[in-house]
Amino acid sequence: MKFGMESEKLLWDTRNRCVAHSANRILVALDDYKVVYGAEPVDRVTGEFVLNMIEIASAPSADLREVARDYLFSYELIRDVAARAGVAPLPLASSPLPFEPVMVAKWQYLVQNAALTGTSDVGWSLRPEHKLFDAANCAGVHIHIDVPSPA
Repeated sequence: MKFGMESEKLLWDTRNRCVAHSANRILVALDDYKVVYGAEPVDRVTGEFVLNMIEIASAPSADLREVARDYLFSYELIRDVAARAGVAPLPLASSPLPFEPVMVAKWQYLVQNAALTGTSDVGWSLRPEHKLFDAANCAGVHIHIDVPSPA
């Protein structure tokens, strides 16, 4: 049986003391680490559907120490790169902060938000009346388990 771990981190601007919409900037800066560590561990850090969050993950493994090591390595990468940008990844599970989330400019997110909200004129910013608004404030930790199917 294999396990894996992932979590979303809300990005906080430490200088201006507000939510940071800098996920893309941090992801681009992480590319520099591929020269040192290779692509696999760096590619486990990904963006979410909003610009104020980043997701980190471990590789699936039967060894729980390996899962923890991978996860912490990814966290350290984000923390180092984010610190250079004046941003901190918040370890909170839910952050009801007063800000206007902005979705990543991917067509699928715009379509999902339009379908859930019931209007085609929703735009990229999320407001409280949008169905995806609360999801932009919810950063969680997930444990995945690969359970073998019976033969």
